[in-house]
Amino acid sequence: CIFKHGDDSRQDQLALQLISLTNAVLRVDRLAATACPYVVLPTQPDAAVIEVLPGCRSRDQIGKVLDGPLIDYYTHQFGPVGTRAFADAQWNFLRSLAAYAVISYLLQVKDRHNGNILYDSEGHIAHIDFGFIFERSPGGNIKFESSPFKLTREMIDVLGGDPTTEAFQAFVQLTVQVFLSLRRRMCYVM
Repeated sequence: CIFKHGDDSRQDQLALQLISLTNAVLRVDRLAATACPYVVLPTQPDAAVIEVLPGCRSRDQIGKVLDGPLIDYYTHQFGPVGTRAFADAQWNFLRSLAAYAVISYLLQVKDRHNGNILYDSEGHIAHIDFGFIFERSPGGNIKFESSPFKLTREMIDVLGGDPTTEAFQAFVQLTVQVFLSLRRRMCYVM
């Protein structure tokens, strides 16, 4: 775990509770999408104990070890495109990316940089640090980021590099299914 001081982690705790609730809804609806919630336990208004996600590296950490785009990391970790290991990692990436796309959109998550996006040893993506959600933005500006969720060229490359690929189309379909699943249950969640 990490002991964090000097930052109010109660928003992180709220966001992660909503992410856990999202995962529960997705399980009930038997959707393949999944997010990776972790525990944040505020101990004071400016201190918290934060669970570490095992087997994860931030995109920033990956870039310091392996020079190149994210697809190079996936082929280095899981094998060449077309192998079963790569396909499994790509599927895990797609499943988690769909969940976080909707979560980021609904919570209006901001401050998505390479230190706040992690990749685990099975290919899943995970977001951390939810200090800026809803109308709260870095620097105090109430300005929404231009994109409703983070989807970079690198991420598209892991999905096959083109919006017409089977993996990218599966991502789009799953993202819509996640959104509709949560929308059907909004009166129970709110």
